[in-house]
Amino acid sequence: MKMKTRIISLSILAILTVCLLNVAAASATAAAPHRTIITAVKTHVNVKQAAGIIIYTDTPTINSGDTITFYGMLYDTNGNGIGGQSGTLSYLSSGMSTWQTATTFTTQSNGNWSARGSFTAASGDYWFAAQCDGASAQTIITVS
Repeated sequence: MKMKTRIISLSILAILTVCLLNVAAASATAAAPHRTIITAVKTHVNVKQAAGIIIYTDTPTINSGDTITFYGMLYDTNGNGIGGQSGTLSYLSSGMSTWQTATTFTTQSNGNWSARGSFTAASGDYWFAAQCDGASAQTIITVS
């Protein structure tokens, strides 16, 4: 479970050749000194992209109206947390046709996140999905 680090290489190669001719006004045959300057620049920019996200709760069964807290982590290909990313916690049940947004969250500097709220719904199983930076994971909660 590791996150993809995408390295975007921006190569900028600038070659500047400057020839400066100094011609002596008094002599048309004077040697013309010149100077060549070559500059090469290569830049690498690292852009992290999530390899995965974890979602879990310590309460897999709740009563309608109970408060529930979800926890998780957004991580890269090396398993390191990615901070400062905004994510969405959504839910779906067997009787629903589209995912409903429950709340949003922002990952901490270590990639951890949490979202807490009360959930009022009919009895049954509900799939909760955490989505952030292209990564998604689901868990099931039973409302009794």
